[in-house]
Amino acid sequence: MGDIERRIATFVCGLSVHDIPLQVRKLGQICFADTVGTVISGGQSLQQRIGASVTEEGGFRKRYVAGLGMTRMSLYDCVWLNASCAHAQEYNDLFYCQPGHPSAVLVPVAMALGMERAVRGEEMITAYIAGFEVIACVNQALLPKAHRMGFHTTSVAGIIGAAVCAGRLLELDHDQMQNAVALACSFASGLRESFGTMANSFHVGMAAASGLRAAQLAAHGAGGCRDILSGGFCRCFGGSEDQLERLSSGLGRQWAFIEPGVIIKDYPCCFSAYQAVEAALDIASRDGFVPERIESVYITTSENHYMSLPRKWPESLYGQRFCVPFCTASALVRGQLSSSCFYEGAQNERTLRSIGEKTTYAVDPEQRGMSGFGYSTVTVVMDDKTRFTKIARPGKRHRAEEHSTDALKKKFSDCYTACSAAGNPALLYDEIMEFLVSDKPTLYCEKERHI
Repeated sequence: MGDIERRIATFVCGLSVHDIPLQVRKLGQICFADTVGTVISGGQSLQQRIGASVTEEGGFRKRYVAGLGMTRMSLYDCVWLNASCAHAQEYNDLFYCQPGHPSAVLVPVAMALGMERAVRGEEMITAYIAGFEVIACVNQALLPKAHRMGFHTTSVAGIIGAAVCAGRLLELDHDQMQNAVALACSFASGLRESFGTMANSFHVGMAAASGLRAAQLAAHGAGGCRDILSGGFCRCFGGSEDQLERLSSGLGRQWAFIEPGVIIKDYPCCFSAYQAVEAALDIASRDGFVPERIESVYITTSENHYMSLPRKWPESLYGQRFCVPFCTASALVRGQLSSSCFYEGAQNERTLRSIGEKTTYAVDPEQRGMSGFGYSTVTVVMDDKTRFTKIARPGKRHRAEEHSTDALKKKFSDCYTACSAAGNPALLYDEIMEFLVSDKPTLYCEKERHI
């Protein structure tokens, strides 16, 4: 017993930046920089305002905190709040065709602890990639049963990755790293039923901060059950020890950045709404389509999408991002789905609500029992009985490697300017990308700089 835990510790402690394939390092840079943008953007969220009200300011060191700039805050609260903000607008990356948002958990840990210890850029990216690969390993071993049981694998698996990422930056030895994993397993939590509520964002914050705390405790001599990950943890969360054994055996040889891969989000909403949104955008662009003349809308989607997003209409700003009929209606009316489409009270806007009341949303009978994300079909019937139908499926166009530098910079700039920050977002993006492959110590934030 404990072979899996030892294998993870060996991988994380022994990983060198030169062991990481260039393609993986490049994808790591892209996802890291993209997540910094989502942290900055989340600084304007309600989650940030509520979260900041319960944190404690103080200490000798200033840290970057989303929405506050450089401020005196504990390392733990800084990581918790930044990770909550990274997920607050549903703009953060996720595994390709699998549940799980790795970078929102990891980047706030790597960024805050890296600044704390003035680590070199290449060491920061190495710690982040190590944590990413471990999250992917655990996440895939938990799926699909953990998701169906109602657990939020972003936080349940994410805390393990956060612990090893922090442990790497804290320079834990092999035994301490195993203890960090053991402690993180005992702290794991998060329920999928909270999707669409602020608790969902705070899942990510707690996974990041508790993973950090597990590593800190291990650094000071705390220990736990060394085979809990492959034992009690897997059993409790419905995971497969055989799958975990297989995946952990591939650490350092098979890379999750390549398979299953990573999605960089183009729309600030839950990915389970993406196919319906893209079908609606296609319909909205067609000749003869007029939103005001909609008589009825029919949306069918996969069982997995519906299981994650069952609500027929949202009750809150954050809930808008987790409601397929709302996102579909917004795309039909506006011909786009950007951050500006989500605002307080949008669910009560007369045009959108009228379409919502005319919408039938259900599981596609043909997709019952099917695994994976599946596809969505949107049919719009006009008042003259004209019908527009579109089937949309997940595509490789959303993968990180398919995004151009210009598209990545545009998204980063949109995230940056959404919080009314001063400065040049394109320049900051370039600086982050260059820093992550440099041997320079961490850039210190000056005058509201973000990394």
